[in-house]
Amino acid sequence: MAEPQLSVRSLKARDLAHRLARRERRSVAEVVERALEAYAARAAGGESAEDFYARLSADYGSDVELEAVIRAGRRPNPGPDFWSFLIPTSFRKRCVRRPMPVSSHG
Repeated sequence: MAEPQLSVRSLKARDLAHRLARRERRSVAEVVERALEAYAARAAGGESAEDFYARLSADYGSDVELEAVIRAGRRPNPGPDFWSFLIPTSFRKRCVRRPMPVSSHG
C-alpha cells in the first residue's frame, strides 16, 4: 500500500524537506513529522516531564510536597469583567459610585 502524499505549495519548504531527508537518510514524511512534532512542543510552551521533574528536584530537593508547590503557584482568576463589554465606557464613567450624603434629618 502506498504512503499518503504530502502536498506542499511552498517550493522552499519542499526543497528543504527533501534536502534534510537526503542528509539524514530518512523519508520526507519522517522529516516533516519530526519537524512538526518539535514545532508543536515548542509552540505549546510546555516542558517535557523529564525536564519538569529535573527542575522540581533542583528547586525543591528530593523531598517534594507536590500539593504545597501547586498551591504556591496558584493565582486567583478574577473572572470576566462584565462592565467592559456590557456597558459603554461613557456610561460607566457617569455611574461611578459616590458616597451618599449624610442626612441631617433625624
